[in-house]
Amino acid sequence: MRAKADAVYFVVVLCHLGLEREIAALKVRRHYPIAFTPYSLDGSIGIENHVSYKSSGERHVVSRYRVGDKMKEVKRIRKESTVHFARPSNLKGAVEIYLSGDPLGQFRDLRPAGSGKGERVLLDAEKAGFRDGIFVVKIYAVEPSNEGCVPTAPDAGKRVLHFIKSTDPWIAIDVYQPKPVLNIP
Repeated sequence: MRAKADAVYFVVVLCHLGLEREIAALKVRRHYPIAFTPYSLDGSIGIENHVSYKSSGERHVVSRYRVGDKMKEVKRIRKESTVHFARPSNLKGAVEIYLSGDPLGQFRDLRPAGSGKGERVLLDAEKAGFRDGIFVVKIYAVEPSNEGCVPTAPDAGKRVLHFIKSTDPWIAIDVYQPKPVLNIP
């Protein structure tokens, strides 16, 4: 979905446990991807967290919360999270721009997907064989035509890897469940 200043928006939805829930949102504008926590873009939760990978190569986290009609930024988070990579327009390989998941089993409690801004990207965890349990979400800015550069986590079990190839850089969305750990004395 196109909007002003040629920004493209995506809502990342996971189909899991018979439910569809928003797990992230994306905004990409001229080599500048931004990954948002679920429901941040529609303004309904009073909190906005995102990771920007700016065209200069700077990556940082921004956290804002609503006070009355205004959003206030937690400035320390941006300052402490700033790192520099190659510019997205010169990207070689992949840069992680988002890390999230469901370590506390709250997936069922999220609002149903559908209210987010942008093109819907549906990832089917059920088809991939996910079980009822925790999962990890990672989003990467990826050098176009270099799908093989997205790393596989050493503990990844069942996995859904999806590429958005209509942006530059490409966006890779990696959702996986950690392999079960056997506790054998």
